[in-house]
Amino acid sequence: MLMSGKADAKKEETAKSPSSYEIEESVLSIIDSHSEEKSPLLPILQDVQKAFGFISPQAMLEMSETLDIPLSQVYSAVTFYNEFRTKKRGKHLFRVCIGTACCIKKADAVILELEKELGIQCGQTDGKGLFTLETVNCFGACGLGPIVEVDGRIFSLVEPKKAKALAEEVKKKEGLQK
Repeated sequence: MLMSGKADAKKEETAKSPSSYEIEESVLSIIDSHSEEKSPLLPILQDVQKAFGFISPQAMLEMSETLDIPLSQVYSAVTFYNEFRTKKRGKHLFRVCIGTACCIKKADAVILELEKELGIQCGQTDGKGLFTLETVNCFGACGLGPIVEVDGRIFSLVEPKKAKALAEEVKKKEGLQK
């Protein structure tokens, strides 16, 4: 039964993914829209991510071939800037600070609670594409840690109980809890 659920989740995820043709056509169109720019790689990466929510290996390869630049250069830009993602994120993004101050204040317990509530491990997105749980090296508010960001909203002094309430609030908005 468990394997069937995983297979169903994978089918659902695959069904939502753009086809190779869609990726190629979109990337070529985006590249064409930046044809007058002297150094178009970063704006192209931004637009591709805006179109798909992430930058796939196929999109990077298409950029490399069309712009006639090494694939390693495209990949280096994607992985250097925190703004770019190589995996699709969920509709709701939970980010927990793991900077030194937050770790001392038990950010690990907050992460464990969110993993339990969201049903995913840190660094993952659930099979329905609703939730992503990530860590951040520092939000720059060390005196207010542990810090948790939920869909762009920052929460300070988060303890596991508060993390659970944040997850429940988002799940309620999605109709997953009463």
